[in-house]
Amino acid sequence: MLAHLLTGRKDFLERARAVIRTVLKWGRWIDPAYEGPGVQADLMTGDICRRLAIAYDWLYNDLKPEELNLKGKTLPKEKLLRRRLIRA
Repeated sequence: MLAHLLTGRKDFLERARAVIRTVLKWGRWIDPAYEGPGVQADLMTGDICRRLAIAYDWLYNDLKPEELNLKGKTLPKEKLLRRRLIRA
C-alpha cells in the first residue's frame, strides 16, 4: 500500500487490493491463541480494523466504486456493537 503511494506503481496497488479482499473474506478476526469461551474480540481484531481503515483512507482515490462500498463485506455493525468495538 505504502509502496504504491510512494511509487505510483499499479502492481503495488493490485497487491494491496488483493490483501484487502483476502482479509475481508476471513470469518474470524481473532488470534487463535486467544480463542476461548466468551472471547469475542482481541487485540488482533482491533489491529485488523485499524489497518483496513488506514488502507481505505490511503487508497481511497485509487479504489474502484465497488471496492469503496464495504457494506456487508466486513463484520456487520450489529456484531461490532455487541462486541463493544464501536459506539452506537
